Amino acid sequence: MLRHALGLGYGCFMKCLFVCLMLVCAGSLFADTDEMRTWTSSGGSTIQAKLVNHNSVSVVLEKATGEKLKIALYKLSGADRKYIQMLAVRKYEDEPPPANDYSISLNKISQEIKCDQLPEWSYYIYLPPNFNLTRKWPVLFIMSPGGGRPKTAERYIKGARKNGWILAVSKQSKNGFARSMTAVMAMIEDVQAKHPVDERRMYSSGFSGGARMAFSVAEILKDIPMAGVLPCGAGGLGVKLSRKTVIYGICGSNCFNRWDMACTMKEIKNKTSQLWFFAGAHKWANEPELLDGINWLNGCYLKKGRGTNKLLCGEKHRYAKMMLEHLRSLVDADPERAYRTGVFMEQFGIQPYFRSDLKEIMTDLRKRPNIQKYIKAEKSMYALVNKYYATDVMDYRNNNCPPALTREAGALATKYEGLALARLLKQMGRPTKKP
Repeated sequence: MLRHALGLGYGCFMKCLFVCLMLVCAGSLFADTDEMRTWTSSGGSTIQAKLVNHNSVSVVLEKATGEKLKIALYKLSGADRKYIQMLAVRKYEDEPPPANDYSISLNKISQEIKCDQLPEWSYYIYLPPNFNLTRKWPVLFIMSPGGGRPKTAERYIKGARKNGWILAVSKQSKNGFARSMTAVMAMIEDVQAKHPVDERRMYSSGFSGGARMAFSVAEILKDIPMAGVLPCGAGGLGVKLSRKTVIYGICGSNCFNRWDMACTMKEIKNKTSQLWFFAGAHKWANEPELLDGINWLNGCYLKKGRGTNKLLCGEKHRYAKMMLEHLRSLVDADPERAYRTGVFMEQFGIQPYFRSDLKEIMTDLRKRPNIQKYIKAEKSMYALVNKYYATDVMDYRNNNCPPALTREAGALATKYEGLALARLLKQMGRPTKKP
């Protein structure tokens, strides 16, 4: 039978702390320390006990008398939750040392690599700084409309480094080249043969014709299926993809393919997929947009990952910690982007140890008048996209920028003046240059 704890009577304690006797199930919790310390409830009551075990929702404490108490994590004080979070993160932060003696240097773009089986085709590769041989790694295959170069990968490196992704850029694949798909498939097979690639976590990306190639590759490999596509400046209307393949599309506000991308995303059946715009014409997305895309795609995969596999749990924890640090860096520098990032983290189902941190940040953001205005502005932007862009892929010729679009975009820009999104809305109401 339970005894009094944290100085409260039995009935009161049951209401505010939820304590019960338990037998610890093997493998469900992990032990940390034998030291006695003072634990404080969210209501301010204290108890002297040592931590026996904890998981993402509760802790098991043992008093000096030997009595064990199971306490819901959210019923502990903020300081105690931080202590548990620190122990949990420490458990997963220690990765094996990087493979510094690997055949390819880490954290830098390689020299041109020829495919062993088909040496007429080649590519460049980037391995993240934490790369080692104890597990398999996600890989993003990149195609450029003008043929790949080391510079093609540079804009993706920040996202790859933060998320622990391999990058591979096809040198020969380009617009108008009849054997582009052969070159890309040769690259994919060579990368898989030479490096520990996680087949379940293969992604494709590219700009313009390279984006179309990224969709085509995902269609060819839909039986695997590919985990995601990161297209920039072109869509893949009509391409048949697996419902499991997530799309994060990025497009310039005045790109002549904005209709193409909007129509493609309207057709996509995967509800997790996303389309975002940046101010600009038909060009590669910048590093911040690509970073957001990689963060999004990685989070979508990790959310689906189930089980207690230590490698997967460790990656989820490191991802959550990385994303929280990223979110904090944006809160004052770019609050609108911070809000979008935070909303995704809420949807991602962030690890329980970090939920209180995320809630604190998002509560603060949602209280800000500009963010309250931003939430409405974002909904208005997508309504504008659905009304005027998700119409016909040929509207860059047939209906480039009707007066109604210019009026509505201008009115929204005025209504939401002061937001970064307002400037983007104004741009979206202007015509595009025809190719």
